[in-house]
Amino acid sequence: MTDIERIYSYYGLNHQIDKTCEECGELIQALMKGRCNGYSAEDVANVQEELADVKIMIEQMLIPFGSINRIVEQKIKRTLDRMVKE
Repeated sequence: MTDIERIYSYYGLNHQIDKTCEECGELIQALMKGRCNGYSAEDVANVQEELADVKIMIEQMLIPFGSINRIVEQKIKRTLDRMVKE
């Protein structure tokens, strides 16, 4: 069992869904604050911290919801196709 799996198993789905939402909100706040401030070194460090938290939570959400690799690849291709058309 990986560390991520241990954390998910300990807290469970509902708690970790709530935590994921909380961390995503904190990332949004950090990004918007940095955007308003011109991304000072402190802002960049804060965004990095929140990105790390969101990444950890996303890894936990993959446990109950499954792999998203195929969907990610489709979305990347769709965006690249859209870029060519623009």
